[in-house]
Amino acid sequence: MGLLTQKTLTIFIFLFSLLHLKLQAQKMEHYNLEYASFDQTFFDIFEVESPATISNAALQVTPDSASSDFNLNNNSGRILFKRPFKLWDGDVLDNKTRVASFNSSFLVNIYRPKNETAAEGLTFLISPDLEKPDNSQGQYLGLTNGTTDGKSSNKVVAVELDTSKQSFDPDGNHIGIDVHSVRSVKVESLTPFGIELAPMGARFYNVWVQYDGIKKVLDVYIVEQAQKNGSTPPIPKTPILTYNLDLKEHVNQESYFGFSASTGTNYQLNCVLRWNLTVEYFPEKKNPWLKIALGVGIPVVVLLILAAAYLGYCYHKKRIDRSQSNILGALKSLPGTPQEFQFKALKKATNNFDEKNKLGQGGYGVVYRGFLAGEENKDIAVKWFSRESIKGQDDFLAELTIINRLRHKHLVKLLGWCHKNGKLLLVYEYMPNGSLDMHLFAGPDKEPLSWHVRYKIQSDVYAFGAVLLEVVCGQRPGTRINGFQFFVDWVWYLHRDGRILEAVDPRLGGDYVADEAKKLLLLGLACAHPIAIDRPKTQAIVQIISGSAPAPEVPPFKPAFVWPSMMPIDIDSSVMDTTSITTSQFNSGWSLDYQSRETPTYVDHSL
Repeated sequence: MGLLTQKTLTIFIFLFSLLHLKLQAQKMEHYNLEYASFDQTFFDIFEVESPATISNAALQVTPDSASSDFNLNNNSGRILFKRPFKLWDGDVLDNKTRVASFNSSFLVNIYRPKNETAAEGLTFLISPDLEKPDNSQGQYLGLTNGTTDGKSSNKVVAVELDTSKQSFDPDGNHIGIDVHSVRSVKVESLTPFGIELAPMGARFYNVWVQYDGIKKVLDVYIVEQAQKNGSTPPIPKTPILTYNLDLKEHVNQESYFGFSASTGTNYQLNCVLRWNLTVEYFPEKKNPWLKIALGVGIPVVVLLILAAAYLGYCYHKKRIDRSQSNILGALKSLPGTPQEFQFKALKKATNNFDEKNKLGQGGYGVVYRGFLAGEENKDIAVKWFSRESIKGQDDFLAELTIINRLRHKHLVKLLGWCHKNGKLLLVYEYMPNGSLDMHLFAGPDKEPLSWHVRYKIQSDVYAFGAVLLEVVCGQRPGTRINGFQFFVDWVWYLHRDGRILEAVDPRLGGDYVADEAKKLLLLGLACAHPIAIDRPKTQAIVQIISGSAPAPEVPPFKPAFVWPSMMPIDIDSSVMDTTSITTSQFNSGWSLDYQSRETPTYVDHSL
């Protein structure tokens, strides 16, 4: 039950983590606006209060040209995002009420025409509604008017870029924070910082307005940008204005973000060229019954998972017990049954399966070198199947059965097997001469296998088409060539184009028999045919190799795979048709002397 408890605990922790992450995601959710420029489609996104407009890829908060409907002087305008934002959550009188944080950055150009005096200013504002107040031109910056200015019911908070000095202003070039009124609660002249908002000629300024809803602090930054379409300069390290402000005391819970501006007796062009806005988002409160449902549902789900895990454990145990009985029966029934080794003997022989003794690892297991002392007194290689499932046991039985039937001077010798508590091991004779893989894919500092040796080796492995192609081409099975995932597909492509000899290992430098090479390549493709019944039989392969039969006919295009792919292997046949033992069906993992493939290993001892 220890395994069951561990799995159940893992599942429970996973479910709890998902719930926690969901709550965190709700807590940290934000709404983002990113506008690099503006066109006529933005009339659907913004509320544009005339005479404001959208033209020349910018928000023209006050008119950029005069018309019969209005003058450039004594005007005010607003452009607001049509969607309201929830800026605080909970009771306005509750000190624990959470206020949304937001970040806004925008690029502005306040242009003063030649021989004109700049007036009046541009603001970034938070407004209770989308309507511009009447008579909000001049000093009122499109925020308020003579009747509403200063009243707490106004519910407006803004950051002003003011270019006209009023009696309550320090100068005509300042930045201020406005709450309910155009009389700023905090103001800073920009002249000492070398910033002139509306000089003669075009200037571009990046402004950042950042509000921390937890600390209740509003920070304002400003820096000049060299060119309109230039890269955005980094935000300054120090804000030009900082003000403690609890938004929930001064704005509506549902408020709008945007811009306002005005002109007076004098005028300027107030343009916003780029705008980014990020506002913390409060999800709608869930139905209280949902909490009750979760409180009851989660324990029920956990109990169901526990029950399912227990039933699964019982089923798995019963299945394993049944398979243990089946596999032992199959082993005992093998003709000429190979030796059964004790697990403790193999453990001792491999020094407790020490990593230093590892010879290699493949898809179905790990191979260790060992030494059997005593009467055996020989080097061995032990393959430990890594999968204990029924599929792994099938692989184990398939390899043991087939290797037990095969006898060849170049085939690694099977000595025996071991099966204990689900552990599946095969014991082979250790081959000190190394593997075909080692010699075939040796580095550039070693001599490549000659054509004579390759042709000799292929006669030992002719049934394995993929191996045959590797020998002739000198390529590993997983090699990608010219965009082909498998190099056998690449060889088929060359065959289709009549260039199959280009697949021969270039390291041979042309030192090979072309007819033999073409014959082996075509035979390799024929043996690698996706449909097993279309592969050549053993007798035909022998005739082709010996030269008594021509090379097989191979279709120019690789046929599609059709399931089932082949007939079952006839283990009891007196003559094994090895053409039906392919890399995909053999499922033997890989053997100790050819560690790059999942087939029996062939080693030429003359190497």
